Amino acid sequence: MDMRIKILISYDGSLQANAALKDLRRAGLPAEAEAVVISIPKSRLAEGVRAERNRRADTPTCSAEEFEEAAAMAKQAGDMIREDFPAWEVRADLAVGSTARVIAKKFGQWNPNLLVLGLEGGAESGRRYFSVIRRVALEAKCSVRVARGFNTETDEAPRVLLCADGSPYTEAAVSAAASRDWPKGTEIRILTVVNPFDYSIPEIADKAIERAKSLHHLIANELDRAPVFTSSVVGEGEPEKFILRVIDEWKPDSVFLAPHRRSRLSRSLLRGVSAALLARAKCAVELARIVGPGEPHNSLLPAPATSSVFNR
Repeated sequence: MDMRIKILISYDGSLQANAALKDLRRAGLPAEAEAVVISIPKSRLAEGVRAERNRRADTPTCSAEEFEEAAAMAKQAGDMIREDFPAWEVRADLAVGSTARVIAKKFGQWNPNLLVLGLEGGAESGRRYFSVIRRVALEAKCSVRVARGFNTETDEAPRVLLCADGSPYTEAAVSAAASRDWPKGTEIRILTVVNPFDYSIPEIADKAIERAKSLHHLIANELDRAPVFTSSVVGEGEPEKFILRVIDEWKPDSVFLAPHRRSRLSRSLLRGVSAALLARAKCAVELARIVGPGEPHNSLLPAPATSSVFNR
């Protein structure tokens, strides 16, 4: 039985898409994997963003020029991937339509483990495109890695920030980080932020800090199977601001966290720490998810049984 990780890569030939491919070298991915590159022509990508905003149906037709453009981009992406991962099985899937719809269709057909997206360095440029990418990342049924090209040229061992809030969803982020093939010297810094405004009595907040420290010991033991060394930070404050400050100061290559599933209605709000990090983090952001064996892709994970500092 083939147990290789299946990676779905959305590629449009842009600088941010190329940065996402380069970022794969810093993601701890295995030497062998199966990758599918979805190549969407740039001319149709803009049209797809407008359609996504207006909720119009996609137009399935594609001109010869657009098909050639998509094929050339797919070849370019494949060549870049094989240069860094020569043992990967890489194939192209040419598509026309909105990013969200094309990716959703491929999800149902292929059931990938990881979706890779590229995003511009700042959310101010291409607001509509960012809105679509953010919604795809937050609503996907598998883990999603969104990269911007920070720290991709360095030869130093990767730095990984692992956000853990103690909820049942934390397991997804820990499992994702622990299962990777990190190079020797990789550091994984475990971070938990306790928001004092969540507790009316200071003594309860102190107990939450102690529980976080105990959680970090358990996570460090779980990470022992990977060739990494760990560090721990437990802080107090507003989670979004605290995490972004740690990212700015420590400069990790990526941050791992597990977004919480909500009801279908509240999911459309797209608020919380996950969305904030996608918009402002100066590193790759990986939203980790676990889909159980035989679980349909359109199912929702159970609601967390404990209070959380994320996605409030």
